[in-house]
Amino acid sequence: MSFPENRYEVRAIVEGEQDQFLAQMCEAFGIDIAVARPIFFDDPFFDLSHKRVLVDTNTDQFISSLTIVPTAIRVMGGALIPVAGIANVCTLPEYQRKGFAQRLIRSTLQSVPTEFGYAVAALSTDQPAIYRSAGFEPCSTAVHWTAHRKLLPQFIESQYAEEINYEEIKSILPEIILLYDHSQASQPGTFVRSETRWSAILQNHQTTKVITWRNTGRLEGCLFFRTKEQRGDRVLEVLDLMADNAAATRGLIGYLRTFENIDLVSGQTSITGMQKLGIQHIPRFTSYKRDGVMLAIIDFDACLSIAAGTGLMTPVVRRSESGLTIRLENAISIKDRKPLRLFSVSTQRLGVAIGMAPADEITGDWISVDIGAMAQLFFGYRSASKLRSQDRLWISTDNSLAITESLFPGYDTYLGQLDAF
Repeated sequence: MSFPENRYEVRAIVEGEQDQFLAQMCEAFGIDIAVARPIFFDDPFFDLSHKRVLVDTNTDQFISSLTIVPTAIRVMGGALIPVAGIANVCTLPEYQRKGFAQRLIRSTLQSVPTEFGYAVAALSTDQPAIYRSAGFEPCSTAVHWTAHRKLLPQFIESQYAEEINYEEIKSILPEIILLYDHSQASQPGTFVRSETRWSAILQNHQTTKVITWRNTGRLEGCLFFRTKEQRGDRVLEVLDLMADNAAATRGLIGYLRTFENIDLVSGQTSITGMQKLGIQHIPRFTSYKRDGVMLAIIDFDACLSIAAGTGLMTPVVRRSESGLTIRLENAISIKDRKPLRLFSVSTQRLGVAIGMAPADEITGDWISVDIGAMAQLFFGYRSASKLRSQDRLWISTDNSLAITESLFPGYDTYLGQLDAF
């Protein structure tokens, strides 16, 4: 669809427009505004600057809208990349399938690096094809699993598990946060849970229950769950399981077997998390994999600079006399449209330079990669060799491919249900 010049504007909402934003969103999603109002205004992430709309300037009508949810993701070396979570993308029914949401998303991605410092955007969707044209690509795998409760292992460690109520959750929240941070700190591909995120978890999951695991008095394991009816079965759904040792994991899983009013236990986890559960081989266990969170790199220079600051990349780049130049195809940011060169400043320090040479004059070790493929490479979802075989990454030399493989190793990025935008 072609948009008339100056007819439509993308911007943040301002004071006094909250009700109009809420009304547009409820109409687009078919939600009762009376039910949505308290949830909307009590959201711990509520921020007018993060509510984006596409407006018809002739009528001042909000046509499409979205919400930016701030977060961050860990990469190799523990560095944190600021992420704009894209949530509640919607368009009024009469304007749908005409390109308005696409224009809103593209404009938002172009503005947020400068306004807020976000280097990456993330979203969860069942329709990935819609967002690929905006630079998003699936960058994780979610494993959905189901087990019959009676067939779960009778782990002896379950004797140290205990179910607690909602008020007790609040009272031990500092311990839970400490456990989460400790169990996730060394895992690239995990999303940070800020104080605001934990507030949102408590507010949005008041019907959620928690099982704790203690052997020495210290909190060593914690499992968030809820129960529901599903096609005639009583299902216990595991929303999150965090543990800093294998015994705690076994104890939490074993404790689920004691819920006599439950038929099935289900959950969603990463590939790594599935392996840690240790229940894949029990009778009648089923699982399937789906694409997880989609990511788009919106400021590649920032991503590279943050990752380079860990020092892990320095010895790899030193394998090349000229460093490694990365040319990003279809970059979202204007500055990323110039080649970026990683070079060794010293034995410990790595530099990132922008536009060291025109794209047609690049020499030495270089790669050229499309924006979506770069997200998959950077966040460990696809290897450089795999992307090259798909004709989405091009190299100057075998050495440049070897350097790229070492710079961006594979890992298991995952967005948990409690972290969803």
